[in-house]
Amino acid sequence: MNISSRTKQIIQILCQQNEYITIETISNQLEVSSRTILRELTAVETWLAAKGYALETKKGTGIRLNEGQKARENIIALLQNEKVEKSFTPEERQAMMLSELLMNNEITKIYYFTRMFHVTEGTLSHDLDKIEERLRKYHLRLIRKPGLGIFIEGREKDIRRAVTDIFYENAGQNQVLNLIGKRADKAAAERPAINPVTQNPIYDFINPDIVEKLEVLIKKIEKPLGYQLADDAYSALIVHLAIALQRIRNNEKIVMDDAILQQLRSTKEFAIAKELARTIGGVFNVEIPSAEIGYITMHLKGSKGRNIFNNSESSITEDFKLVRLAKKMMHIAEMETGCYLEENDKLLLGLVQHLGPAINRIKLNLDIRNPLLEEIKDFYPKLFETARKCVRVIEDQEAIKVPESEIGYIAMHLGAVVEQKKKERQIKYRVAIACTSGIGASRLLSSRIEKEFSNLEIVDLISIINLYEENLTEAGIDFIIATTHIPDCQFPYIMVNPLLHQEDQKNLETFIRNFSAGQKEQGSSKQSGLHLKEKFEMLSICNQRILQVLDHFKLLEAVDAADVDSLIEEISNRFVEGSEKRNKLYEDLKNREKQGSTLLKQKEIMLLHCRTTVVKELYFAAFRLANPIYISGIEGEVQKIQAGTVMLAPYDAEKVALEVLSEITKGLIENDRFSAAIIEGSKEEIFNDLSLILGRFYQQKMM
Repeated sequence: MNISSRTKQIIQILCQQNEYITIETISNQLEVSSRTILRELTAVETWLAAKGYALETKKGTGIRLNEGQKARENIIALLQNEKVEKSFTPEERQAMMLSELLMNNEITKIYYFTRMFHVTEGTLSHDLDKIEERLRKYHLRLIRKPGLGIFIEGREKDIRRAVTDIFYENAGQNQVLNLIGKRADKAAAERPAINPVTQNPIYDFINPDIVEKLEVLIKKIEKPLGYQLADDAYSALIVHLAIALQRIRNNEKIVMDDAILQQLRSTKEFAIAKELARTIGGVFNVEIPSAEIGYITMHLKGSKGRNIFNNSESSITEDFKLVRLAKKMMHIAEMETGCYLEENDKLLLGLVQHLGPAINRIKLNLDIRNPLLEEIKDFYPKLFETARKCVRVIEDQEAIKVPESEIGYIAMHLGAVVEQKKKERQIKYRVAIACTSGIGASRLLSSRIEKEFSNLEIVDLISIINLYEENLTEAGIDFIIATTHIPDCQFPYIMVNPLLHQEDQKNLETFIRNFSAGQKEQGSSKQSGLHLKEKFEMLSICNQRILQVLDHFKLLEAVDAADVDSLIEEISNRFVEGSEKRNKLYEDLKNREKQGSTLLKQKEIMLLHCRTTVVKELYFAAFRLANPIYISGIEGEVQKIQAGTVMLAPYDAEKVALEVLSEITKGLIENDRFSAAIIEGSKEEIFNDLSLILGRFYQQKMM
């Protein structure tokens, strides 16, 4: 069986791909529109089926050959023996005839087309029926005069809309962009030679010389416009002006309704369009009529841009109507998708910037082009329907009908955020940290893990000595990250260095990949959420413990110590009254330090902490040494210390109380301003930073 050259090209591309490939990717490679590729897929599937092979389609992903490498090699061999049709498909004939008729203001004889395509008048008559049917969409008429020929009759703006549509259908958005700017000459040089008889005449009005001159002129209007035109608006304006030049040179009469033109004259865009028309007229030696200036004005009013001359965010906040519209749409989308969107400023900004020009385009009855519309509808049908529901807000308020092409753009705005939300909801593993070096080192390790692994949620910091597997299972813990071997532990765990070196990160990545979905589901299914009463009780305790930290906060200046022992002794003397309590606190802090000092070496800060019976509430203090001391870190390196913190918790402190102190440690590790305040800030500055850290922690607990 004979196949078209395009069908052959598509199959060759599929043979080179093992994974799914999108229609858009294929259309970009062949420099045609996505719609053209979609039309060709039936022929692709038919040819493959005849040879015993199958094409696999997956919504939202693309298409691929469901065959192995050997089969692909066989398909390529079969293709080499296939005869490629030199004749045109009906769709290609009709597109070329329609283009020729739209671009030609004279009557064209039937014989001209029968000779061009080597078809009978009967076949051509059927093609003309299809063309006539298509023209109705643009309110245009195909006039057939027996013995004379055929021509198209209709209003100027409808003819232009049809020409633009056909151009984009045949060229595709990306090919248009390739013709623009510095790429124009290169694109022309790289484009294969085309037989003049077979080239679509719709391409004639776009050539590098015209494009280059128009670009220079359009760049000059961006500053008075107040924004830089977006790529699609920029290319659309080039195409619009190129069509206008062609029609003016062909002596076509360009007209516009006087009432509309009069309304446009009062706009800022009309003055800009008038100046652009004047310069175009001078460069191309043509006279641009007022009606054409009106069409350019409409184009500018409906154009999208990237604001580079004004502060776009400040201007948007002033436009309350668009903000209200966007927020209503976001609320509908939130209800439909289940994604929290209310406070998504990026989506709000994107919608507001899009809605202004979009409403203008619809009210001005401008053609709204969306080259991805069919793919959006095919691959993201639910998102498209969500967008359809959202635009009803616009339709009700503005008394307009939003076309599907515009709904597609709204779907793209929503889709970008919804897809990100889905990514954020990736499978997360609940882990516990077991670190023998105490809460400071545990918090340091936790901070490193949270920074490097977004899919790990650190639920608890646990003791290896008091490790109860049933409690871990009950809490929904998936596995443990430990800094030492855990004897007789049946629960999944991995050993890492407390500083989480690069090798540890690689080992942890491998461990996560190998951690089976079955284990994850088994652990997650046993997780029990807090009842409302329990949550309020937890929040009440959390509130009390935060207040204790803030009430007991102190800053100890000029602490005189020669080493860690004398530092702990001095801290104990300043914290509690009575020799018995001082000795006990000294002993508890010393025992904790024997497990390893917690140091923030780059910040020259030491974290002293312990659980002790000498306090009944949480305590936090910052201290500064009169003279630096030098001590050994976890790996034996000598570390300079000039300041530090002290955190004390009752021996029987609740889990949430220890989390409060852990959050302070996290703040010291991650917040440079807080750690800098510890070293040289005022007591008030330290207190303010401490309050912010604990305030955010409490808000997270409330969620």
